[in-house]
Amino acid sequence: MTNTMEPYGYIQKTTGEETRHLLDTNGLKATAPRIALVELLSASPRGLSVAEIVASLSKEGIGQATVYRAVALLEKRNLIKCVHGSDGEHRYVRWSSGHVHALVCRSCGRAESFEACGLEVLEKLLAAQTGYVIEGHHVEVYGLCPVCALRGRIAPSQEAKGARRGRSEGESESGNNALGAS
Repeated sequence: MTNTMEPYGYIQKTTGEETRHLLDTNGLKATAPRIALVELLSASPRGLSVAEIVASLSKEGIGQATVYRAVALLEKRNLIKCVHGSDGEHRYVRWSSGHVHALVCRSCGRAESFEACGLEVLEKLLAAQTGYVIEGHHVEVYGLCPVCALRGRIAPSQEAKGARRGRSEGESESGNNALGAS
């Protein structure tokens, strides 16, 4: 895989041969739809929703049902991952296999993986306290990427809270006083 350095991290981009090898080494047949899906997600650091994937791959003659099957299979094999986008929509990103978690920018939607976890101790403690057989966990960390932080961007959810706090009591969203005074 080719790593392209951006101001705030690496985007894993794959070529056709690298994608074929990736699929082969994970026991998957390297079909045209799977290759197209992996390469599409490799080129999108913020990830894409299923609707965006369908729209893009339909231009290549790949149908919606095929996209859904490919997404489900590649997610099951940990080659792609579903992250929660800043717009509230689930997005899929190209993923590294192994024990990794997501770091998601709440402003631009960029998703990166990180390996540091430290939850093994908590899993053992929970197993001992509850009797559960712990099988795994899911961790997603949210914040602002360095570029958005430098530009002074704020997460959309914080922007909405600030806008609500900035209005006086009784003032509507349009700025008119809801109590009738002008």
